[in-house]
Amino acid sequence: MDQPTGSGFVVKVLATRIASIIITVAGVVAAIYGLSAWIDYRVEALISDDRFVQKLSRNLRPFVIFDSRSSIIYDQGAMDQIDRIQVDTSRSEGNLVVRRIIVSPKHFLLSPPLLDCIDLTLNIYQPTRGQKFDWVYNLAEETISGPNVIRFRMEILR
Repeated sequence: MDQPTGSGFVVKVLATRIASIIITVAGVVAAIYGLSAWIDYRVEALISDDRFVQKLSRNLRPFVIFDSRSSIIYDQGAMDQIDRIQVDTSRSEGNLVVRRIIVSPKHFLLSPPLLDCIDLTLNIYQPTRGQKFDWVYNLAEETISGPNVIRFRMEILR
């Protein structure tokens, strides 16, 4: 059997091939767009999930809020790395004075955790190394005293 020849046949074959190329390119573009939209949806779903945000926060910026009675008020992942927090207090003219805070990590911390006092505006504690892995925060200003319970925020640096 003879193969069709002529310019009409060549145009038909060329048009078919061009059409298949255009359809393939359009399919690839649609697949890329669909994949991008799906990734955007998954990311949006993750950052809207409270459990994911809490897990991320616990790993990126672990901190704990405790008070002058050594009670843990709120833990955002820091107590996974801290064995105990000991607060030594005394009374001065009827006011509570936190003389020393000893933080005992479960493992070696190169830098001291950041300690901020929530109830007093001054950062008055100087960190020094203690026994084993301990960090000891000593009162720098003897004249500072506060309410009956003083709260602190401690952030672990990584």
